[in-house]
Amino acid sequence: MNRSVKRIRQPRNERALDAIRQRLVFVQHEGNNGMGYLSDGMVFTCAHVHPHLPVSFIDTDLFDVQRVHGGKGTFAMLAATSLDVMVLAPDGWRCGLSEGPTSDALGLICEIEGDEAAPRPAKIDFQSAESVEVEGYFFFKDGVTLRPAVFELSKDSEVIRFVSVPDTQGCSGGPLFTNSGQLLGVFNATGPRLSRPFTPTHGAFGCRIDVSLPEIVSRRIEWDHLVV
Repeated sequence: MNRSVKRIRQPRNERALDAIRQRLVFVQHEGNNGMGYLSDGMVFTCAHVHPHLPVSFIDTDLFDVQRVHGGKGTFAMLAATSLDVMVLAPDGWRCGLSEGPTSDALGLICEIEGDEAAPRPAKIDFQSAESVEVEGYFFFKDGVTLRPAVFELSKDSEVIRFVSVPDTQGCSGGPLFTNSGQLLGVFNATGPRLSRPFTPTHGAFGCRIDVSLPEIVSRRIEWDHLVV
C-alpha cells in the first residue's frame, strides 16, 4: 500500500521571517555551541548542546544565550528529552535553582515582546495524508544566511528529514520553519542517508517540537496549527 504524500506550499512571509531573525539565538554551555529560537519566554534548542546529558533535576545548569540581533542573557535548563530537544527558561526557581529568575534573561525576552508578526510553534494536524512535504527554511551557523529546504514529516514519526549542504556544524538547535514562519522543530544533525539522490547534499535531521516536549513545557506554549 502506497503512502500518500502531500506537498505544502505557502507564500513566503517576509514579515514573519524578519520576526524569526529577531528571535534567533546562539546558545553556549561549557564550550559547546549551538543555535536556538526564542518563543513563549523559552528557548528551544537541541539537547546535545549540553555535553553531559542526561542530568537530574537538581543538576540543572545555566546557559549563555545571545540574540543574533540583540542582547544576551542567562537561561536555565527547563527540560531535555531523549529525542534531542532541550528547552531553556529564565525562571531559575522552576528549574530547581534557588536564585530564581535571571534578570538579563527576562530583559532579553522583553526586547522582542509585543510583535504581532511573531511566528508560533506549530502543532501538525495530519488529516488527509500520512506523510507531508513542507517548504520552508533553516538558518546557517552564521545566524544570517537563510537556506531553503523541503521538510519531510510523517504522521507516525517525530523526525523531520530534509536535504542540506554538508557543512552544517554549528547549526544544531536552530529553528526549522515553514515559508509562512510556523516553527516545526529544531535542527539536530546531518548524516549520510539522503532523502533525495542529490550531490553534494547530505541528509539532515530535525525533531518536531509538537510531539517531543514534556507536558510541563507544552502547556505553556501558545500553539499555532498546521493542517495537512
